[in-house]
Amino acid sequence: MNEDQENEIMFTSSELALDFSLCSLKNSINDVSDDDRFAMKFLANILHYALNREILTREDLYTTESQVISKLMSVQETKKAWEIFRNLSHTKRTLDNPCHNNSLPQNIVTSPFSQSDLSLSPGWITLSAKKRYINPYVQSHGRIMEISDKLNQEIQKFLDLKMDYWITATTDIP
Repeated sequence: MNEDQENEIMFTSSELALDFSLCSLKNSINDVSDDDRFAMKFLANILHYALNREILTREDLYTTESQVISKLMSVQETKKAWEIFRNLSHTKRTLDNPCHNNSLPQNIVTSPFSQSDLSLSPGWITLSAKKRYINPYVQSHGRIMEISDKLNQEIQKFLDLKMDYWITATTDIP
């Protein structure tokens, strides 16, 4: 039973709980990285476009990845977008609003769709992400964060990550 007298899967070893939490924190940090946030937004825009143009149906999203990709590849606009997505290579960031700064890098990924097709087309975007971490219960000891200062410090650093800047990506496609 946990601290709320509820059944919960728990660790018997605080060392294993700490290792598990630190490893899962690495995944969480990756999940909110500039690369991941930009790529997921770009992919969401492709899918949104394909759904709005009836290239894909909602039912298609419950099929296999290869079936969805095949449908995207069957239409020129989404084929081009998918090829760009597959070739994203580096993210860049700036605190300056890129709409008002002509000195920012110009070799960025722009949307293959026109502004009228997508309200938020990737180019430069600002996008936050929900920061998640795991704080497992250790039998007879409580939550691992109550036991480990190291984990507390690592989680606080993670929670303090700023995302109040603009990001974009480059691609190797000419």
